[in-house]
Amino acid sequence: MRQAAQAAEQALATNVPALLDRLSLLMAPGQLTAVARTRITTTLNTLPANASALERVQTAILLIATSPDGATQR
Repeated sequence: MRQAAQAAEQALATNVPALLDRLSLLMAPGQLTAVARTRITTTLNTLPANASALERVQTAILLIATSPDGATQR
């Protein structure tokens, strides 16, 4: 996703469950497992408080893309 195309996701950056719901729908056909969601949530919650919305979204995208759920071709 390009930075400009991530506006909707950036608006969700502080609401991790909603962000993961959206990215799961876009990147893993709604099939992001509970294990992956927990790991990504934990990682996002450990980012510094001054991390930007863009950094949070990009981190979530990277983690989904490299997870088995996001990397599986269907």
